[in-house]
Amino acid sequence: MPPTVSIILPVYNEAGYLEPCIASLAAQEYDGEIEIVVADGRSDDGTRETLERLHADGTVILVDNPDRRQWSGLNRAAERATGEILIRVDGHAVYSLSLIHI
Repeated sequence: MPPTVSIILPVYNEAGYLEPCIASLAAQEYDGEIEIVVADGRSDDGTRETLERLHADGTVILVDNPDRRQWSGLNRAAERATGEILIRVDGHAVYSLSLIHI
């Protein structure tokens, strides 16, 4: 069985990029289990609302990052992650469907 993978990303005000980013991560061509853990730095541009919707439908795990620092968001997301492998990405990119290749 392939190892489980946690994809972690810290975000802040990524409303214009977030949905295509998350869609590309959720559509990965990987046979193992994937979880997407997003640490939001208290965004105020609609990012938070998008993340709450994606969390409610099970697409992402939402973590608060009240410090609003990238390093803090990464640490908080990594603490919440349960995968055997951790992959760090950014919230303003669209990823190849073969990003996870083990």
